[in-house]
Parts: sequence; C-alpha cells; structure tokens
Amino acid sequence: MYQEEKEIDLIDYIKIILKRKLLIFVVFLIFIIIAGVATSSLPRPYKIDTSLEIGKITEKIGLVERREVILENPEQLAQKIKGDVYGILAREELNISERDYPEIEVNNPENTDLIVLKIKSTEVQKAKNILEEINRLILEEHQQIAGKKVEVAGVEIESTKVIKPPTISEDPTSPKFLLNIILAGSLGIFMGVFLAFSKEWWDKNKDK
Repeated sequence: MYQEEKEIDLIDYIKIILKRKLLIFVVFLIFIIIAGVATSSLPRPYKIDTSLEIGKITEKIGLVERREVILENPEQLAQKIKGDVYGILAREELNISERDYPEIEVNNPENTDLIVLKIKSTEVQKAKNILEEINRLILEEHQQIAGKKVEVAGVEIESTKVIKPPTISEDPTSPKFLLNIILAGSLGIFMGVFLAFSKEWWDKNKDK
C-alpha cells in the first residue's frame, strides 16, 4: 500500500513538471542568460609565467674530487623577490607606480634549483615586461657573483639561465565561462521546479 502511494506521488510530481515545463524552461533560460552576460562582462586576467635555473660553481678539490656550490640559495632568492628587492628596481626602470604593480607569485619547486614567477593580470604586456626586467636583474646579479670566482684556478661556472621566458597563457585564468553556465543552469532548473510546484499549490488553494 505504501509503495503504491509512493508511486502515485512520483507520477503526480512528474505530471506537474510536464505541465509547468514552459515555466521551468523560461526560468532556466533566464539564469543562463544572466550568467552568460555577467561572466562576459568580468575582467579576463591571463597568467604570465617565467622560470629560471640558478647557476652553479664547480670547484676542484684535489686531483679528482669536485664540489658544486650554487650561486644563490633558491629559497633565499625567492624571499628576495617576495620582499620586493627586485620589484623596486623594476618599477623604477619601467616607470610603474607601486599602486599599479601586480602581485608576483614566486615558487621554488621542491628539490630543484628552479625559481618560477607568475603574474595574473589583464595587462599582459606590462606583466611580461616586469618579469623580463626581474629576470634581467637576477641574471646580472648572478653574473657579478660568478665574476668574482672566475679568476680562481680550478673553478668552473655554470651561469644562471632563463629556461622559460615570460609566456602569456593561451586562455584567461578566469572567469570560468562553462563552469558558470553549468552552475547557473543547475540553479535555474532547481528554481524553475520550485516555482512550478509553488504555482501548482497556489492554483489549487487560491479558491479555497
């Protein structure tokens, strides 16, 4: 008996949804349009990133043994970048105010001598110029460090190098157009079904 009542209730729900399908579709469509327009009007920042590999100094110890010394500890270099040591010089060189200077994400992948810099910005050329200038400053500083060791006998220098020049991502990092549309569509269907049942209840009870 309970199972039969449950099946009847389910059939009634389906009938209401089919009866009010136009309302549900209209609400769904409104949510999709609003999400599409809102997403299209939002800023579209891109990711600009670059990578450097810190150079090494190889010192001969005795006849065979060698010792490698990195030009600068990656964590120390990352902290200098985060501390705006190079940012001050880059802003001065590029004539950019501190207010207009974007945030730079700095990362040293574990167990590597790499430094990865990322900027998310709508002003892609400015961001690219900033990363190019920071790369230049780091390379110049490391060349000076290496230059002091060059004249020492038995020392080999592997210079710091840019292994990935500042590169602009093909697609913006946000907003996620498809994701926003899917979420808006799901919410639109839910709201449409809710309104359909609300209207059905109203129509049945308004004259009572």
